[in-house]
Amino acid sequence: IKAGIKTDYLVLGPTYRILTQSTLKTLFQYWPKGLGSYKKQESFIQLVNGGVVWIRSADKPDAVEGMTAKSVWMDEAALCSETVYDKVCQRLVQKKGEPKGRLLMTTTPYGSPSCWMNLRLIEQRKTLPWLFYINFSMADNPFIERTVYDRAKATMNESLFQRDFEGRFVKIEG
Repeated sequence: IKAGIKTDYLVLGPTYRILTQSTLKTLFQYWPKGLGSYKKQESFIQLVNGGVVWIRSADKPDAVEGMTAKSVWMDEAALCSETVYDKVCQRLVQKKGEPKGRLLMTTTPYGSPSCWMNLRLIEQRKTLPWLFYINFSMADNPFIERTVYDRAKATMNESLFQRDFEGRFVKIEG
């Protein structure tokens, strides 16, 4: 957020519970001091440069209607409906000549390989030049003891392990 550039942003969680117990907890863990103040009742952060970070739950897809955002963080995006994704993309439309809006989606790959996110984005990523995709395994997380990963690999159902520890959309057997 550059000083003097007044713009709006959006932080979106799939449900109110995940938004308050996980998404916001993570956001505020890394939020720089002095950048803005959180208005819990109104569900936004007032930035010091005049911009706003709107905080919304995707429980109701229409909750993002009527706003425009420069950037959006859609946490646990695979739990959001395809309709929510489409509405968020509409919120990123900018005026002609302005830089395009950006969408960051973080997620565990909930659902099967036939879920909208996998079919529409991940499997099509080679034909979508605007999409940057990266997959992290839990083994890549420097904050987690490697023994947790190794124990899970040795004892978990393989499909569940691939989904929960390797970050892959897989069909869950059994």
